[in-house]
Amino acid sequence: MITAADMLREAAKVNELKNDEYGRGYERHGQVMEGLFPDGVTLMSETDFARFALFDLLVVKLVRYAANFSNGHDDSLLDISVYASLLREMDNEHTDNRGGAGAGPNDSGTLVPKGGLRGEHSGQGGGRG
Repeated sequence: MITAADMLREAAKVNELKNDEYGRGYERHGQVMEGLFPDGVTLMSETDFARFALFDLLVVKLVRYAANFSNGHDDSLLDISVYASLLREMDNEHTDNRGGAGAGPNDSGTLVPKGGLRGEHSGQGGGRG
């Protein structure tokens, strides 16, 4: 039987391997997202949250690719093409459903502040990657 302690040891090994391969990508990811959305981002609907999730996955893969830029990282590029295609599909459906050339926020939206959903921005990295 595999115990919780066995699982945690295995998880620690995976963490070490991934940190060796990608570095502390979760910290760089936070910096990139703050740079892209310095005023936060407005998410109003289930579709907006789904679109943002795909966008976030694109950023994760770009950060991983950047960590391996000298050698490239084919897996990340493949994932980027998949997530970009899914996001493009959702954007097209979103635009079609709203009847316009693009989706824009309205006053009933929910603002995700710079510090995220967990509290105020502290200026320190601290997310998961």
